[in-house]
Amino acid sequence: MQIGAFINPNGTIAPNNVAVQQFALKRSTDEQDGFADAKAEIQFNQFQYGQDVYGPLLVKASAEHLQAAALVKLNDEFFRLSNESLNEAQYRDALLKLAQNEALPIFTNNPVFKVSQFDLKMPDGQLKFSAEFGFKDLQAADMNSFNALMGKTEGKIHVNAPQILLENLAVAQADSIFSVDPDVENPPSMDEVRDTARFLVRSTLNGMADAGYLTQENGVIDSEIAVTKNQLLFNGKRFQVAPEQSIDELMDEAPVAASTPAVAASATGQ
Repeated sequence: MQIGAFINPNGTIAPNNVAVQQFALKRSTDEQDGFADAKAEIQFNQFQYGQDVYGPLLVKASAEHLQAAALVKLNDEFFRLSNESLNEAQYRDALLKLAQNEALPIFTNNPVFKVSQFDLKMPDGQLKFSAEFGFKDLQAADMNSFNALMGKTEGKIHVNAPQILLENLAVAQADSIFSVDPDVENPPSMDEVRDTARFLVRSTLNGMADAGYLTQENGVIDSEIAVTKNQLLFNGKRFQVAPEQSIDELMDEAPVAASTPAVAASATGQ
């Protein structure tokens, strides 16, 4: 879990003041009838990152109903791989083989992975989410078919986040993309890039809210995303991909939408 993805999305900020107060980590593992349950809790009271203050943070996560014997083998294989000199492609192939072999008894015994609570106070507001993911009645043969695998996959994520946080993440990513190569001819204005990134996020969220996929209230976005029986659901509605629009088409819609109240007012004589 990369909490730093919310605090420093690009990994390029080097503040001169970093401090954490009252950090705590709790872990526990229980085993019964050949299956293991692991739980972890992470928290801190305050995290100073340059001029920004984060916290408190509370994270509760767990992995349940894991076949213990397979878990031991998997851990041994991870340790072995860590001591081998593999390039990225070789390491990826090795992980895939682990998933298809040593980890198979874990996947085929109805495991459940949870983040029951993620609660972080940020300069942009309060970020909350919970998540649950697992496989139901998965068989070894299902691992060879994406559709079969997804048919046995069940998961859900509930997100409650300030819209400004999502906009700032998009701006940070835009800054990273457009500031990589200083030799680009006619580089775009970074203010225009940032404004466009914010507009695209707002346009997407507004469209999803209109479709009932999420709710917007007082600058806060709330939605539950679920995967079940090969379906992707947002707030209980099956997600439908909207027709693609170019950035120019989206930008053209903005002035029209903004002028609608004025047109309506003049039509009614107000």
